[in-house]
Amino acid sequence: MMLIRQNLSPFFQKVDAYRGVSSIEDELIKRNFLVVFEEDQFCGILTPADLIRNPRKLVIDCVTKKDCLDSQENILFAWTQMCKSHSSALPVFENGSFIGIIEKATIVNVLGEKIKQLDTQSLVSQNVKNEFINSLSHEIRTPLNGILGFINILAEMDVDKSDEKYREYADLVTTNADSFLLMMNDLIELSLTHSGEKPSLHWEMIMIEKIFSELQDIFRLKSSMKKKQLVLLSINPRPSLSLLTDGEKLKHILYHLLDNAIKFAEVESQILFGIERMTDSLITFFVTSSGKPISNSDKQQIFELFDKSGLGYLKTEGLGIGLTVAKHFVESLYGTIELIAGENTNTFCFSIPRYHVN
Repeated sequence: MMLIRQNLSPFFQKVDAYRGVSSIEDELIKRNFLVVFEEDQFCGILTPADLIRNPRKLVIDCVTKKDCLDSQENILFAWTQMCKSHSSALPVFENGSFIGIIEKATIVNVLGEKIKQLDTQSLVSQNVKNEFINSLSHEIRTPLNGILGFINILAEMDVDKSDEKYREYADLVTTNADSFLLMMNDLIELSLTHSGEKPSLHWEMIMIEKIFSELQDIFRLKSSMKKKQLVLLSINPRPSLSLLTDGEKLKHILYHLLDNAIKFAEVESQILFGIERMTDSLITFFVTSSGKPISNSDKQQIFELFDKSGLGYLKTEGLGIGLTVAKHFVESLYGTIELIAGENTNTFCFSIPRYHVN
């Protein structure tokens, strides 16, 4: 298992807590983060975003609280926390004491080696590998170009931050960044799975309505970016319902199923998602979209890794791993997933336990 402790970054730039902000701005932007100390006491990690959110005269006044990691967690968990906090580095603690930091660049390098192992395994044909590599290059460049382009626009704008256009640009930056991080997370998860790593589960009590609301906000923007007039409706017969599960994985599953539905939706159509049914032990979620029903032969292939070539009309943008990842996460939560084709609809249903499974 790839533990965080084994991959701490050996070098990082320290800065005194009571140093003036103006004297470290260039250094901070160049390095992307600085580790703040008061004598030998760790105070936090300072990023350029901290100066934007909370500009002060002294470094200590700018530091905002960030997630921290335990040295015994694995690399994938560290990556997930970085994606959530949009941070390039996080502090690592052992038995309550600060022992170092782990950087996003370090994680990418470590997991990049894991991804390379896919090439040495006979998982897919060489043609499918080549198609995947070509898609990967395109799919990474597209959101990354969006991120960099809009960051430059935001940096040059001299406007009130409450301005509607500013908020629109900020939303686009966030959406592109999240798409990029989600894609990398998928690749990492698959590489770990095929190298024998077991998924790391973090059980917590989550509010389902909160996840539904967050997904609606995300896809409302994504559908507008794709210039589609889509109606996205969630169905939750019990808005106050909470569930003991891995909340991030549940959200990840629904994200991929909704993203898949939007890709193949007509310019004007309706997409439904939510809770289909509940028993004492199981809860079943669904995502339904209108369109040409998927054939029985394609049903067997649709969850396959990388390969989109046999799906005909389903050949579109993406790496061909979203549904594979969704199925993997459902199974890691001890659940099952299926595709049900209606007369003019396609519905993905997945059931997971309502309570912690040992």
